[in-house]
Amino acid sequence: MEQSEFQSLLKVKKTIRSDIKFVEDKNNPSSLIFEDVIVENDLGWEVYLNGTFKPELNTVVFNFVIQNIGPVCRVCVRGSIHKDAGRTHKHEYQSILDSRRNLRSAHSRKDLDQLRAREVFNILCEQANIELVGNFIDPEAE
Repeated sequence: MEQSEFQSLLKVKKTIRSDIKFVEDKNNPSSLIFEDVIVENDLGWEVYLNGTFKPELNTVVFNFVIQNIGPVCRVCVRGSIHKDAGRTHKHEYQSILDSRRNLRSAHSRKDLDQLRAREVFNILCEQANIELVGNFIDPEAE
């Protein structure tokens, strides 16, 4: 995937038709997760969204992955510190090496730091031109 293709994917209208519901992670009971939510797009890319919420730490991660390429965008809120990007940051695809290296570079997203998981999700959808047709079941309301 070229950077121009990634930018095109960001701009094109995308749709999530299924519900987003965090469930207990069988491998880590202190985490709630959802996996492999399909993000439809007209460009033919197989895009999936995964998420993790850790109630005890109040951290949330949203990770967009393209089939056969790897991660292309990940937002971590109140997570591990990443150098100059802090605890709340965004990783974004720059080149094929980024996906192979799990999106190592990050930039700060302090604007998301005090928001709930639902609010972060709504902002990500707005910025990435994603319409949620299903429901977002807020893990903080459970």
